[in-house]
Amino acid sequence: MQILAITSQKGGVGKTTLTMNLAIAAAANGVPTIVFDLDPQASAMSWYDRRVANGHPDQPKVVSIQAVRLPHELKNAISDGYELAIIDTPPNVSGEAVHIAQAGDLILIPVQPSILDLDAVRTSISISKQSDRPAVAVMNGCQHRRKVIGQGIVEASTTQESRRLIEEDLEFPVLSQTICDRVDYKYSAIDGLGVIEYEPDGKASEEIISLWKLIHAALKDIRKQEQQHDRKEAVNG
Repeated sequence: MQILAITSQKGGVGKTTLTMNLAIAAAANGVPTIVFDLDPQASAMSWYDRRVANGHPDQPKVVSIQAVRLPHELKNAISDGYELAIIDTPPNVSGEAVHIAQAGDLILIPVQPSILDLDAVRTSISISKQSDRPAVAVMNGCQHRRKVIGQGIVEASTTQESRRLIEEDLEFPVLSQTICDRVDYKYSAIDGLGVIEYEPDGKASEEIISLWKLIHAALKDIRKQEQQHDRKEAVNG
């Protein structure tokens, strides 16, 4: 089983929305997926409760737990046949955040293009580096209006500038897929749905599917590297 930890030191960055939509995309792609909701507000758990209450599939599974229970629950998830665990972490945690991040094969940091988020992302990046785990940011909740320059289309200027700051000034990778602030995310959450279920042909669905493909590819690459490392250690004794 592989683990994706979605983390941010700032609340309100769309972490839970991203968690549930990626989990639903993964499950729809045939990957048995479980979500561990570590946030005291239990927003992912509430999403799941609405999902089940409205008669929708009870997959991906969501479990609300305290961080101290995570190692035990991860072992149970492996025994139950899950192939992917997504951890929805609480904001504003200190040393505990490093231990949570260390459980992940990949750390995903959502960043909205605002000065407050850019200030907070420095701490999130620092925590991810302390964990010594592969990590990447994703621009989330961005304006979907674009500038047209010549034959090309570029991101809105605030998103573009935020991406530049993270990649160049903070020297931290940002995924190529941007997630925009679209009403489908809000409407789908009312019934505990993901955007790919609510509006399969919509722009939000297109973005989530693209993001999931990037993350899935990254997780596969991480697994391949770990397997190669294990083989080298076995050969070297």
